[in-house]
Amino acid sequence: MNKTKKQKLVVNWPDNTWTVAALKMLNPNAIDITLRFRITQAIEKGQIACIGKSPTIMGRPTLVYTNKMNINSRFLAEAVKNNIELNDTYSKLVPKEIRFESPMSKIVNPIMMSDKNPSEMTSTQTVVS
Repeated sequence: MNKTKKQKLVVNWPDNTWTVAALKMLNPNAIDITLRFRITQAIEKGQIACIGKSPTIMGRPTLVYTNKMNINSRFLAEAVKNNIELNDTYSKLVPKEIRFESPMSKIVNPIMMSDKNPSEMTSTQTVVS
């Protein structure tokens, strides 16, 4: 019986923000659970950090990671502009004039925004802010 020794997976961490799916594309030979395990180890060692989540229309939000040495207020402000909802730890580092706006907050409910009785509104009457 010939036993082969498994090769240790060396993960190449991207320089910018990334998700597990993006990391999988950069490391195509890796298995998802192995990548997730390596991410957990790197977070515990302080090499990378989970800075927040990227909202989706349906389903769970996607976690967003980055290298720890990249984290500063300018980098986090850029992440907010790219629709990344920051964790509480990092949202305090972003200037107050830059705030995350969820894509779901842009949906306008015409009945709630109108001063008319809902039974008086027609389908063509909508109020957009």
